[in-house]
Amino acid sequence: MPCPTDMPKVDLGQCRLLPNKMATNLYHAWKVLIPTLVDPHLKYSARTHGHALPEVHPVISACASHSCAQHQFSIVCLFFDCK
Repeated sequence: MPCPTDMPKVDLGQCRLLPNKMATNLYHAWKVLIPTLVDPHLKYSARTHGHALPEVHPVISACASHSCAQHQFSIVCLFFDCK
C-alpha cells in the first residue's frame, strides 16, 4: 500500500473545495440525527452485550402474499475498527 505522501498529485482545477448547499444540508441532517441515535444504541448495547443473538428467519420480507416479485441482495458489512 503506498504511503499517502507517495500518492500522485491531483489537479484541483475541477474539484469543488467548498461544500455546496446539498452537502451542507446533508451534514446538518446527520448532525441532528446522530444525537437521537446515541441513547437507543446504548440501551440496545446494554441489553444485548454478552448475550447470544436471536435466531434470524432466513427470509426477510414485507410481502404479505407469495405473489410479490422476488429480489435477492447480498450485503457486505465492513468493520473499520478491527485491528
